[in-house]
Amino acid sequence: MNPDLNMRLEVRSFRKTPFHRLLKLKPQHFVADAWKQLEYLRRYLADPELNCRSLIIEHRYIDRDYIEDYSIFYSRSLYPFNNYCRRLHFFSLTERELTAELRRLVKVGQNESEEAYRNACLEFSRRAYLGFSVIKPLDGCPVGRTVLRCFGPTASNRKIRGFNSTRNYRVHVAGIELTVRGLAFQQQDVGVSACATTALWTSLHKARDMERMGAPTPAQITLLASRHTLPFGRSMPSEGLSIDQMCQAIQAVGVAPNLIRAEDFDTARSYLYSAAQSGFAPVLVLWKQLRTLQLYHAVTVAGVKLEQTHVPTPLPEHSSIDDKAGDLIALFVHDDRHGPYLRADLQRETNKLELNIDMRHGYSDEDETWLLTHILVPMHAKIRLSFGVLRELAISVAKDVEALKKIYFELRDPEIAKEHSVLFETLILRAHIYSEQFLLGKRNSKIERLSNGIAMSRYVGVIRFSGTYFGSFDLLIDTTSTPKNIHCLGLLSTGKTTTFTRLLGEILAGHYDCPLIL
Repeated sequence: MNPDLNMRLEVRSFRKTPFHRLLKLKPQHFVADAWKQLEYLRRYLADPELNCRSLIIEHRYIDRDYIEDYSIFYSRSLYPFNNYCRRLHFFSLTERELTAELRRLVKVGQNESEEAYRNACLEFSRRAYLGFSVIKPLDGCPVGRTVLRCFGPTASNRKIRGFNSTRNYRVHVAGIELTVRGLAFQQQDVGVSACATTALWTSLHKARDMERMGAPTPAQITLLASRHTLPFGRSMPSEGLSIDQMCQAIQAVGVAPNLIRAEDFDTARSYLYSAAQSGFAPVLVLWKQLRTLQLYHAVTVAGVKLEQTHVPTPLPEHSSIDDKAGDLIALFVHDDRHGPYLRADLQRETNKLELNIDMRHGYSDEDETWLLTHILVPMHAKIRLSFGVLRELAISVAKDVEALKKIYFELRDPEIAKEHSVLFETLILRAHIYSEQFLLGKRNSKIERLSNGIAMSRYVGVIRFSGTYFGSFDLLIDTTSTPKNIHCLGLLSTGKTTTFTRLLGEILAGHYDCPLIL
């Protein structure tokens, strides 16, 4: 008997029917809330901001992540699990509109140039494609690799959203190329992966966007993490990873683990802001006490929620130094137990940072509160300066600016000397991404001087500081240097130029032994 290898595409309307009924999943009598991630995806896509109206079902899809899990683990089970999946694609068009658009794209490919076809596919994706979800043949944990479009940049109550931790994904349906920007999510199966493995898998998806590296599957991450130590028993079925094992797995795939302890609220918030705004996808290690149990969990940052208008946040020990990270009020996290892009509000609790995870689209109406203990950021091995060191440098620079301000304005304008503060933020960016900000922005006149005047490392540390009385500067730091041997690459004026701006720039450039670009 020949196996059925035919792949069918089915266009369906996106209705209020739960996905487990649409997919005809078998009831899981021994698993509580087996389909809550599916329900979360349905509610998320039904949100008016996305307004999903139709979907395509691919009935035989080979997913690399699942086939690896299958070959290592599920193929050895008594029950004959399938080695293929289904894949759902979501659109903001009706069934009839979607069918007409797909036929139009096919005609463009047949009758026009390749460039015209790819541009038409890209325009269609931006307008109507909401993402995809792989459905594994595991009825108790069906949600595999899932990438959905994020909400827009404008939030309610004069807040803004930022999703620098996302990347572009390209998929093909019947030869048509579709593109969606998001960050991969999947639920844990507690066979091949638990929450730590899944959080690392998500974070490394973003790391691949920044560096050429292999795409580790959950099974590979679990095996790499457990090669040397097994503090929680056997590697599979997975009982979770320790922080040491998470760092080992990151090291094994070719990047370096930057582990930061969340000591207090202000510094932890600053690290989160810098990492997310730099385009990394940090893994957050969380803890909470539930009666007599101590629970640990891991989630991945996909985006941030910020104040639209800056709210001054002076440092406790330096009232005239203002941290831009104070604008961070919430994170958007991938939580494998619930779904992607859950809002996690930042809360101060006895000077520690807690995350209150909003379950608005989830299966539960009750929010969850966790204490942040560690931040783990996969980074290029040549980045030797951590976000903690960069923040210390930024505070040192702000102190130097403050000292010069007092000397200069003491007699000229005492009000400035007393009241105006220095605002700072820290970032670690790929050098070409930093340069593109000048090439594509209003400051493109400085791109030639930047390119010809400063030799930059692959990644540059950016200390961005500004004040109403001098404009703004970027101090570029060589990230291959060490905390005891800091190498400053250059100082760039990025705002208005005043008499004090030029004086400040010349003094700081001389002090830090780097070129000045005004």
